[in-house]
Amino acid sequence: MNDRAEVYLGDYALILDGRVVEVLHRSGAGDRFHVNHVAVEAKPRRDGGMRIQVGIEAGGIVQQGQRFEVPAERVGEVTALFEQAKSRRTRSTGSGPPCG
Repeated sequence: MNDRAEVYLGDYALILDGRVVEVLHRSGAGDRFHVNHVAVEAKPRRDGGMRIQVGIEAGGIVQQGQRFEVPAERVGEVTALFEQAKSRRTRSTGSGPPCG
């Protein structure tokens, strides 16, 4: 298994490195999330692209993190990266709710 996947979208780099998802902006701003904690909200655009927010889920809403646009021709790459991240999640062994 390749532990690292990267997708570059203009000013943003999406990186899955092992069990950590990173969203980095060229300004130096960035966020890191463990795969068990990352939440993604994707809204389709009329042109086939997506509006994405990557952050944490709280009360059914994706919060914090970063928002960016994904052009239609890159949707497959971005979707594959987040599907790979999801497949790396582990079941919760603590007292909190399981990730899903």
